[in-house]
Amino acid sequence: MVPARSRQQGIELKDLHARLGATFVFVTHDQIEAMSLADRIVIMSEGRIEQIGTPMDLYGRPASAFVAEFIGAPPMKVCDLGSPAGQAIASLGMAAATGAASVGIRPEALRLADAGPAAKVTLVEALGAETLVHLRLGEDRLVLRAGHGTRPAPGQIVHLWADPLGVAWFDAERRALRA
Repeated sequence: MVPARSRQQGIELKDLHARLGATFVFVTHDQIEAMSLADRIVIMSEGRIEQIGTPMDLYGRPASAFVAEFIGAPPMKVCDLGSPAGQAIASLGMAAATGAASVGIRPEALRLADAGPAAKVTLVEALGAETLVHLRLGEDRLVLRAGHGTRPAPGQIVHLWADPLGVAWFDAERRALRA
């Protein structure tokens, strides 16, 4: 196994690219490395191109559930609309896109609220500037990204709200729908 490149090596590569003004082709399976180094990314699955775009285009407008679940740390959670979490996320977002079979949400689009779908806190990761709150909603697990002061207790029942702009819709083939 090849050790992961250090953050410093990534910075040096980015600096070299800027100084030379040349085109680089860099292959990696590490999505964080790809997001931090690339001007454009090609995401492939099973030998097929899933999407080509800037890191933020891929993150903000994934063309498929595969891309949505690959890009981001933690990634977007995609749930079938028939599941309790899928129904809850759909109710928090905007009206479902026609033909939607599943719905996805990024951790930063979820918020703790006074009312809304109830979820159980399973783990809290205090990471300094942010806190990752791991939740169970039905059989599905979700992650909520919050500020550093958010510290619900494991086992606590919390209520959720979502930014509708952070909700994505996918058809039965797991291709993105635009609502």
